Amino acid sequence: MQHFSLRAVTVALFAAWGVAQADVERDLDSHEHGAASLNLVVDGNRVFVEFSSPWANVAGFEHAPSTQEQHAVVDKALADLADADALMVFTGTRCARVDSQVSSTMGEGGSEHDHHDEHKEHE
Repeated sequence: MQHFSLRAVTVALFAAWGVAQADVERDLDSHEHGAASLNLVVDGNRVFVEFSSPWANVAGFEHAPSTQEQHAVVDKALADLADADALMVFTGTRCARVDSQVSSTMGEGGSEHDHHDEHKEHE
């Protein structure tokens, strides 16, 4: 039986952050601040990790980067997330990463959070 360290699972959150962004329209339309989702599946000798989170949780803002500092934050976050070998550690196993993917809706123009006006109506 394989055991995965808490660190490996926690770090896996970030390793596959963008993989769950497949349904971008749904993510852009509605999301909960401070919430993220993690799916971890063990199928035989394969482990699949999928993490999805609004950009505010990762970068501290959810609009397209507009300053050099914000671009640097996004670039570093994407680089960190793409470095799956540094993020995921499976101890006591002969596991090797086969593939990792990171995708992002950040910087595609517009805002990831277009319902600010809705918040104003409820305040």
